[in-house]
Amino acid sequence: MRHRTTPCALAAVLAAAVGFTAVPALAAPATPVAAEAEQPKQVAAVKVEIRQESGEVVKGSTQLEWNEDGSLSIEQDGTKHKVKLRVEREGKSKKVNVTVAYTRGGEDIIAPYEFSAKVKKREVLRIEGNLAIAVTITPKKVAPPKPKDDKPKLDLGGDPDDPLAGLD
Repeated sequence: MRHRTTPCALAAVLAAAVGFTAVPALAAPATPVAAEAEQPKQVAAVKVEIRQESGEVVKGSTQLEWNEDGSLSIEQDGTKHKVKLRVEREGKSKKVNVTVAYTRGGEDIIAPYEFSAKVKKREVLRIEGNLAIAVTITPKKVAPPKPKDDKPKLDLGGDPDDPLAGLD
């Protein structure tokens, strides 16, 4: 009686005899941390509007990391306005806790004040003397910074669409 050997079975026997091991066709990424770093992350896009006692409005915006301190400096008409901010959010909650402090021309106008707000909704803080601060928090996805290419670029001159450009 004769045994019939298939090519796959023969290859497996030869690989075992020679000491080769099979390599999976699809290997998992070697560095899962690098794969996570390439994912866009979400930050707080903060828009601030300050209505002065005179009725003049000062506007500015910035992006902050969630649950970290940040600040926004605006200079308008020779006066420096500084707003210190902290936006706290758990997961993808629609509610955030905001801490805001405001300094105008080096003078503290509002000591750190904490309040709750909804994302994408304009919240207005009215302060005595017709002063008001409006804050709008919007979640925003930002792409991670691309690594710089340190390789020098060759300038061959000529038409960049010409495949033979730069040849003599």
